[in-house]
Amino acid sequence: MHYKNNTQSLAWPCVRAKPFFVAALAFLLLTFGTSASQAHLMPAGKGTLNVVGSKAYIVVSLPVSSFFEGNSAKTSISQVELSRDETALRDTVRAGIQVTSAGEAARFDQILLSLPSGEGHDGTGDEDLLVMIVARFSAPPTAVKLASSLWTKGKGGLAIKATISEGEKTLATEMGELSSHKKSVVFFAPPSESTSAKLLALPIILLFVGTLFVAYRRRRKR
Repeated sequence: MHYKNNTQSLAWPCVRAKPFFVAALAFLLLTFGTSASQAHLMPAGKGTLNVVGSKAYIVVSLPVSSFFEGNSAKTSISQVELSRDETALRDTVRAGIQVTSAGEAARFDQILLSLPSGEGHDGTGDEDLLVMIVARFSAPPTAVKLASSLWTKGKGGLAIKATISEGEKTLATEMGELSSHKKSVVFFAPPSESTSAKLLALPIILLFVGTLFVAYRRRRKR
């Protein structure tokens, strides 16, 4: 069994599951103000990206199969396996997910992994894995690009809600989508020069059209 972009053997010691789940809940509570009852209910195929200062906090729910070579080697994972193979899974996340801004790749300060149910729905395993990332830039970013190569054939894409926050205040919100066909998405990009020029020209165009319309109406009344 091999994880994507990871050739090391899976020989890590088992760790108790509870501390990891508690840490995951703490991450969501501190980062997003999420209640404990909601913290482990991120739906499959959904994700959030929250920019706070120079950090970006990412939470996504990914199919377990997307972490393995061939996309079909393994479709579920138990808490015991997650605890045992966490280092390999983290390496896969680092290799498969990129967060950049203005050419700078964010440094991943922290990666937490958890089963959406906390323990596995039936005690044997879960088909999705909750991935939580703290990514740090050298300065508060403007546009943020999120890219992922962790995809499974036949599975849908990721719907991402991105926000910029300051304290308890949300300054901006955008929606985006990632998929095997669209492996990156840019949030909060400033308008291009061509777009800005079009916006500046719009009032002039409207004034010109309005003037023509008024002149036309006057001629009709004569």
